Amino acid sequence: MSAQIPDLPWYGSFQRGMRYSSENPLEEVWSKVSYFGTTDFVKALTPERVGIDWDRHVQYACVRIQQSLELRASGAGASVVTKPITLYYSFLNLLRAFIAVGPEVIGTYGHGLRYKGNTELLQNEAQFDKGTFTEYLDSVGVPWNSQTRISLRSALSRIPEISDEFREGRHGQPNAIPVAVKTERRSNSLRLHFIEQFIDRNTFGNVWAQEFPTLSSRFELEDTGAILRLKKEQSISDYEAICALCSETMLNPLVWSDNPVWYVIRRETGEPELPRIAYYMISLFILGSVARYQPELLQPLLTPASGLGWFVNRFLRTTERFLPQLMMSWMHRSDIYFTTY
Repeated sequence: MSAQIPDLPWYGSFQRGMRYSSENPLEEVWSKVSYFGTTDFVKALTPERVGIDWDRHVQYACVRIQQSLELRASGAGASVVTKPITLYYSFLNLLRAFIAVGPEVIGTYGHGLRYKGNTELLQNEAQFDKGTFTEYLDSVGVPWNSQTRISLRSALSRIPEISDEFREGRHGQPNAIPVAVKTERRSNSLRLHFIEQFIDRNTFGNVWAQEFPTLSSRFELEDTGAILRLKKEQSISDYEAICALCSETMLNPLVWSDNPVWYVIRRETGEPELPRIAYYMISLFILGSVARYQPELLQPLLTPASGLGWFVNRFLRTTERFLPQLMMSWMHRSDIYFTTY
């Protein structure tokens, strides 16, 4: 009797991209930002647009990256009532610099967002407007409407890197959903196992196609559980095909690992579908505006017993670590990772 050979999985996280190793990934990512702000680096880039004044773009980008670095440093010791201001302006300058050398556009002076205040912190909103934020949306081909308003709660709920903290803090429904990718080599099968703490298992079967439209054309519902399986007509005959499928349908984890957990963003009626960078920028803009115009809303967050204060500080630290990585990946059109090995 011949032994039954088990159907083994593909091993790995299915991530692709360049990795930079460092003992301190946070400082390494900002060191790379500093290098990208040198004239030697920017002048060596070859512009794709014909007839633009590249020297002007070089000067524009380099000085804004320098401002970004200095603004980040100036807020290093600040509390939550002040740090959102310096961190927002740091990333506003960084985004403007990368738009100048990525899409090669020198934009207007506006922020691209308008602040709409509220007495409850997480209900404060940003309304779309002409300026840097919407010029970024234009550059990545995302349509926008000047009537669109997004709350701080909604934007934070869609940031994968704080999805656990958002759920545990009971700040509302998390909309960045972790998904375990499980494969079998011999049968060329792939399944997505939704982490059930983030979804309603009783309604999942009826709503998943509407809530996760990037998955609906390639996956179908399993008979039991919150599990989607790849349709038979889809091909995943090798590791590279799995990597491509994950990149096309989900958001990658920003820390390199061997753990195949990716993220999908839940769509809600009336909410636009925005890039990952956008939710960080909206959240920073709102918090920075609150710090400028309604700092009394942030003062209670200073107490050690404040769970919301812990969460907001966690978001600010997460932003400082991962938003520059996302921006560099966007500019290079390829995923970049910063690791400790």
